Amino acid sequence: MTSPDPSIACILLAAGSARRFGGGKLTAPLAGKPLWHWAAGAIERAGFADRYLVVDGTRRDAPDRSGWFRVENSLAAKGMASSIRAGVRAASGHARIVIALGDMPFVAPGHLADLARAPGVVFTRYPDGRPGCPAGFPASIFPRLLALQGEKGAASLFDADGDVRLLSPAHDATWLDIDRPDDLARAEAMLARGQSPPNLPA
Repeated sequence: MTSPDPSIACILLAAGSARRFGGGKLTAPLAGKPLWHWAAGAIERAGFADRYLVVDGTRRDAPDRSGWFRVENSLAAKGMASSIRAGVRAASGHARIVIALGDMPFVAPGHLADLARAPGVVFTRYPDGRPGCPAGFPASIFPRLLALQGEKGAASLFDADGDVRLLSPAHDATWLDIDRPDDLARAEAMLARGQSPPNLPA
Protein backbone atom coordinates (compact mmCIF):
# COMPACT_ATOMS: atom_id res chain seq x y z
CA MET A 1 0.00 0.00 0.00
CA THR A 2 1.45 3.33 -1.01
CA SER A 3 -0.70 5.13 1.55
CA PRO A 4 -2.91 3.90 4.40
CA ASP A 5 -6.32 2.68 3.29
CA PRO A 6 -8.75 3.16 6.20
CA SER A 7 -10.95 0.36 4.87
CA ILE A 8 -8.22 -2.27 5.39
CA ALA A 9 -6.98 -3.44 8.79
CA CYS A 10 -4.32 -5.87 9.95
CA ILE A 11 -4.80 -8.24 12.88
CA LEU A 12 -1.71 -9.59 14.64
CA LEU A 13 -2.35 -12.72 16.70
CA ALA A 14 -0.16 -12.66 19.83
CA ALA A 15 -2.15 -14.66 22.37
CA GLY A 16 -0.70 -18.17 22.03
CA SER A 17 0.44 -20.23 25.02
CA ALA A 18 3.80 -21.18 23.42
CA ARG A 19 3.76 -24.68 24.94
CA ARG A 20 6.28 -26.09 22.47
CA PHE A 21 8.62 -23.18 23.16
CA GLY A 22 8.34 -23.61 26.92
CA GLY A 23 6.50 -20.31 27.49
CA GLY A 24 7.53 -16.71 26.96
CA LYS A 25 8.01 -17.12 23.22
CA LEU A 26 6.70 -13.77 22.00
CA THR A 27 8.90 -11.81 24.40
CA ALA A 28 12.00 -13.91 23.71
CA PRO A 29 14.70 -11.70 22.17
CA LEU A 30 15.59 -11.93 18.49
CA ALA A 31 18.55 -9.68 17.68
CA GLY A 32 17.80 -7.75 20.86
CA LYS A 33 14.09 -7.17 20.20
CA PRO A 34 11.08 -9.14 21.51
CA LEU A 35 10.10 -11.67 18.86
CA TRP A 36 6.63 -10.23 18.23
CA HIS A 37 8.08 -6.75 17.59
CA TRP A 38 9.45 -8.02 14.27
CA ALA A 39 5.98 -8.85 12.98
CA ALA A 40 4.50 -5.66 14.43
CA GLY A 41 7.17 -3.51 12.79
CA ALA A 42 6.58 -5.11 9.40
CA ILE A 43 2.85 -4.43 9.70
CA GLU A 44 3.51 -0.79 10.54
CA ARG A 45 5.82 -0.38 7.55
CA ALA A 46 3.28 -2.05 5.28
CA GLY A 47 1.08 1.01 5.77
CA PHE A 48 -2.02 -0.28 7.57
CA ALA A 49 -4.04 2.59 9.01
CA ASP A 50 -5.68 0.38 11.66
CA ARG A 51 -3.77 -2.35 13.46
CA TYR A 52 -5.20 -4.77 16.01
CA LEU A 53 -3.07 -6.68 18.50
CA VAL A 54 -4.87 -9.74 19.91
CA VAL A 55 -3.40 -10.80 23.26
CA ASP A 56 -4.22 -13.22 26.06
CA GLY A 57 -6.49 -11.18 28.32
CA THR A 58 -5.65 -13.34 31.33
CA ARG A 59 -1.94 -12.46 31.33
CA ARG A 60 -0.57 -9.35 33.00
CA ASP A 61 2.52 -9.44 30.79
CA ALA A 62 0.55 -9.56 27.53
CA PRO A 63 2.07 -7.49 24.70
CA ASP A 64 1.06 -3.89 24.12
CA ARG A 65 2.22 -1.28 21.59
CA SER A 66 1.51 2.38 20.97
CA GLY A 67 -0.60 3.06 17.88
CA TRP A 68 -2.39 -0.29 18.02
CA PHE A 69 -5.85 -1.32 19.15
CA ARG A 70 -5.28 -3.88 21.90
CA VAL A 71 -7.81 -6.72 21.82
CA GLU A 72 -7.91 -8.90 24.94
CA ASN A 73 -8.97 -12.49 24.35
CA SER A 74 -10.00 -14.09 27.64
CA LEU A 75 -10.55 -17.40 25.82
CA ALA A 76 -7.03 -17.67 24.40
CA ALA A 77 -6.47 -21.03 26.11
CA LYS A 78 -9.23 -22.53 23.94
CA GLY A 79 -7.15 -22.22 20.79
CA MET A 80 -6.23 -19.99 17.86
CA ALA A 81 -9.80 -19.75 16.59
CA SER A 82 -10.79 -17.73 19.65
CA SER A 83 -8.12 -15.14 18.84
CA ILE A 84 -9.21 -14.97 15.22
CA ARG A 85 -12.79 -14.39 16.33
CA ALA A 86 -11.74 -11.67 18.79
CA GLY A 87 -9.70 -9.87 16.16
CA VAL A 88 -12.37 -10.10 13.47
CA ARG A 89 -15.03 -8.79 15.85
CA ALA A 90 -12.82 -5.83 16.74
CA ALA A 91 -12.08 -5.05 13.08
CA SER A 92 -15.54 -5.83 11.74
CA GLY A 93 -16.11 -2.30 10.45
CA HIS A 94 -13.45 -2.72 7.76
CA ALA A 95 -13.90 -3.88 4.19
CA ARG A 96 -10.87 -6.15 4.35
CA ILE A 97 -8.48 -7.60 6.91
CA VAL A 98 -5.08 -9.24 6.84
CA ILE A 99 -4.34 -11.75 9.60
CA ALA A 100 -0.70 -12.22 10.64
CA LEU A 101 1.07 -14.17 13.39
CA GLY A 102 3.31 -12.77 16.10
CA ASP A 103 5.77 -15.66 15.86
CA MET A 104 6.64 -15.14 12.17
CA PRO A 105 9.42 -12.52 12.32
CA PHE A 106 10.50 -12.44 8.68
CA VAL A 107 7.29 -11.60 6.84
CA ALA A 108 8.21 -8.60 4.69
CA PRO A 109 6.08 -5.43 4.63
CA GLY A 110 5.71 -5.80 0.87
CA HIS A 111 4.11 -9.23 1.20
CA LEU A 112 1.61 -7.89 3.73
CA ALA A 113 0.80 -4.97 1.43
CA ASP A 114 0.23 -7.38 -1.47
CA LEU A 115 -2.24 -9.37 0.65
CA ALA A 116 -4.01 -6.14 1.55
CA ARG A 117 -4.35 -5.00 -2.06
CA ALA A 118 -5.40 -8.35 -3.50
CA PRO A 119 -9.12 -9.05 -4.02
CA GLY A 120 -10.96 -11.93 -2.40
CA VAL A 121 -9.48 -14.55 -0.10
CA VAL A 122 -5.71 -14.80 -0.44
CA PHE A 123 -3.42 -17.06 1.59
CA THR A 124 0.35 -17.21 1.63
CA ARG A 125 1.58 -20.17 -0.41
CA TYR A 126 3.90 -22.44 1.58
CA PRO A 127 6.66 -24.53 -0.06
CA ASP A 128 4.52 -27.68 -0.09
CA GLY A 129 1.65 -25.82 -1.75
CA ARG A 130 -0.54 -25.56 1.31
CA PRO A 131 -2.19 -22.26 2.35
CA GLY A 132 -1.19 -20.39 5.48
CA CYS A 133 -0.77 -17.07 7.23
CA PRO A 134 -0.50 -14.25 6.70
CA ALA A 135 -3.71 -14.11 4.71
CA GLY A 136 -6.23 -11.53 3.48
CA PHE A 137 -10.02 -11.69 3.69
CA PRO A 138 -12.88 -9.49 2.45
CA ALA A 139 -15.75 -8.60 4.78
CA SER A 140 -17.98 -11.19 3.11
CA ILE A 141 -15.83 -13.91 4.74
CA PHE A 142 -15.95 -12.45 8.27
CA PRO A 143 -18.97 -14.60 9.32
CA ARG A 144 -17.04 -17.74 8.42
CA LEU A 145 -14.01 -16.58 10.38
CA LEU A 146 -16.28 -15.89 13.35
CA ALA A 147 -17.53 -19.48 13.15
CA LEU A 148 -14.07 -21.06 13.57
CA GLN A 149 -13.58 -23.19 16.69
CA GLY A 150 -10.72 -24.72 18.66
CA GLU A 151 -7.28 -24.86 17.07
CA LYS A 152 -8.62 -24.36 13.55
CA GLY A 153 -6.86 -21.55 11.79
CA ALA A 154 -8.17 -19.52 8.88
CA ALA A 155 -6.47 -21.90 6.44
CA SER A 156 -9.17 -24.45 7.27
CA LEU A 157 -11.45 -22.38 5.02
CA PHE A 158 -9.27 -23.09 1.99
CA ASP A 159 -10.75 -26.47 1.05
CA ALA A 160 -14.29 -25.29 1.72
CA ASP A 161 -14.14 -22.39 -0.75
CA GLY A 162 -12.97 -22.64 -4.33
CA ASP A 163 -12.76 -18.86 -4.71
CA VAL A 164 -9.38 -18.45 -3.02
CA ARG A 165 -5.89 -17.62 -4.21
CA LEU A 166 -2.38 -18.40 -3.04
CA LEU A 167 0.32 -15.72 -3.05
CA SER A 168 3.96 -16.79 -3.07
CA PRO A 169 6.23 -14.55 -0.98
CA ALA A 170 9.30 -13.02 -2.56
CA HIS A 171 11.63 -14.35 0.14
CA ASP A 172 11.96 -17.88 1.55
CA ALA A 173 12.47 -16.57 5.10
CA THR A 174 8.81 -15.52 5.15
CA TRP A 175 7.79 -19.05 6.09
CA LEU A 176 9.89 -19.23 9.25
CA ASP A 177 7.55 -19.85 12.18
CA ILE A 178 9.09 -19.82 15.66
CA ASP A 179 7.65 -22.78 17.56
CA ARG A 180 10.66 -24.04 19.53
CA PRO A 181 13.92 -22.57 20.88
CA ASP A 182 15.76 -24.21 17.97
CA ASP A 183 13.66 -22.14 15.56
CA LEU A 184 14.69 -18.95 17.33
CA ALA A 185 18.34 -19.97 17.08
CA ARG A 186 17.81 -20.59 13.37
CA ALA A 187 16.33 -17.10 12.99
CA GLU A 188 19.37 -15.58 14.72
CA ALA A 189 21.65 -17.50 12.37
CA MET A 190 19.68 -16.35 9.33
CA LEU A 191 20.03 -12.73 10.42
CA ALA A 192 23.76 -13.21 10.92
CA ARG A 193 24.06 -14.61 7.39
CA GLY A 194 21.86 -11.90 5.86
CA GLN A 195 19.17 -14.39 4.85
CA SER A 196 16.17 -12.41 6.09
CA PRO A 197 14.16 -10.13 3.77
CA PRO A 198 16.14 -6.94 3.11
CA ASN A 199 13.25 -4.57 3.86
CA LEU A 200 12.45 -5.74 7.38
CA PRO A 201 12.11 -2.99 9.99
CA ALA A 202 15.27 -2.28 11.92
